[in-house]
Formats: sequence, structure tokens, C-alpha cells
Amino acid sequence: MNNPSRPRAIVFDFDGTLTRADFDGPFERALFTCLEAREGLALDAPRLDADRAADVVVDGRPVVRAGADPWILGVFRASRALAAEGVGEAAAKAMIARHFRSAIDQEPAPFRDGVRPLFEALRARDVLCFIVSNSPEAAIRARLAAASVDAGAVSIVGDAQKFSLTDAERPLARGWQSNLGESRRFDGAPRATSLRRGRYLDALARVCESARCTIDELTVVGDVFELDLAIPSLLGARVHAVAHQGFASWEKDAVESRIGRAASSIPSIADLFALET
Repeated sequence: MNNPSRPRAIVFDFDGTLTRADFDGPFERALFTCLEAREGLALDAPRLDADRAADVVVDGRPVVRAGADPWILGVFRASRALAAEGVGEAAAKAMIARHFRSAIDQEPAPFRDGVRPLFEALRARDVLCFIVSNSPEAAIRARLAAASVDAGAVSIVGDAQKFSLTDAERPLARGWQSNLGESRRFDGAPRATSLRRGRYLDALARVCESARCTIDELTVVGDVFELDLAIPSLLGARVHAVAHQGFASWEKDAVESRIGRAASSIPSIADLFALET
């Protein structure tokens, strides 16, 4: 195995990792406002403490905790409110998809401190930088430009579909999927984490192919353990968790047990190369 302290490439998630948002905050309010104004609905939006421990279910299987980040929690509550109004599951999903980007555009989450100098420092060290995100590439590029991040400093894989439970397509990703199996239950977790996330595996394979690196030469930085970090950590990548109030204790333990780091902010160069000496 190559020295994991000297990553050849680094993958960042975007929403919640390079940017930050508050729980029960502006995005959730904007999403409900869009749904009410544009769909002609009056929605009740109770904010229950139990929401954060609830599961988001896709195709009958849990894929992530609703409280894993503010965007997921907002969509979970919007889905519940639409169901209470008699809107069917498919129709509710379509409604939310129509207005999700509008809500984000109305209330764009601020960048975390240090994003631009971090990319500049990594580029100076010839470390290849990628963003792998569920958000569209065009939206991410627009946000990076607004933050004066050099477009040439990072490659973007958008629409990564980290929620999707499906089979991988790229040969490298199919091999990883076969080795991972369907799921893994981490110590202290209330249920198993689904690992059959073929679209995300394909995205990670694209990164490794582009960077001409193996998975153990990759560092992955994210804020949602089940979506961003579980799979790369099991495949041998080094992971850093950008922890927040929605980060469960078992998730922090799982990250740290995989020789990673769990910090409250975007990692610095020192964090990313902490084991170099």
C-alpha cells in the first residue's frame, strides 16, 4: 500500500463540506416557501427532535439519517408535510426536485473559512483536487467562481447520486462493489449502512482513473458519513470528516477508527498531511 499521508488526489464533497448551513435554518424555510407559493399549498412544518434520528428511505431501504445534514433534513420534513396534505410519494419527490435548486439559490450556504487558500496550497503541492457532489457541476462552478477559486484548480463530478442504491457500471467500480458487499454495520450504529451505491462508486472510479491513482492514494473529505465517507474508508482511502451538530458519535468513531480525522471545520494543509512526518 502507498503511504496514505501523501495523497495523490483529494476528493471534497461540496454542500456541507466546502459550504455550511444551519439546521432548521434558511434553506429549509426557503424550500417550504417555494413549495407553498408555487404549488398553491399551505404546509405544516413541525420541527421535531426525533426527525434527526429518522431514516430517509429510497426504494424501501434506508439510505441516510434525516439529520445527517441541513439539506437532507429540510427535504425530509418537506416530504412529510406534502404527505400530510395527501400528495403521493412520486408527486412529492417531483415537487421537491422542481424547487430544491431555487431554495438553495435563494439561500446559498456560505463557504467555510479557508477554502480558496486550501485549494491554492494543494495545487502548489501538485495534489489533484476533485469535487464529487450530488449538486450539478454548473451550480458548483458558479459558486466557486463567486468565491474566486481558480476553475483550473479542481475537477468536478456533479450529480453523483450518492443516495442511489444501484449497481456500478465502470469495471473498477464493479470490482469494488463486489468486494464491499451489500451493507456494513459499524460499531454503535442503529442499523447497517447500505454500500450498494453504484453511482458514487462510479464517480470515485472516475477520479482514480483521471488522477491515475489507486484508491489508497486518495483522501476523501465529507460531512455525511453514510453518503461521503463510509465507502471510500472501507475501500482503503483516507477520510476526513467535517463534523457538525448532526454528526453522530458512532460516525465520528468510525472515521477515527479508519485512520482518518474528524474536525469541526474544513481541513488545513497540516490536517491533510498530518502523518507526513
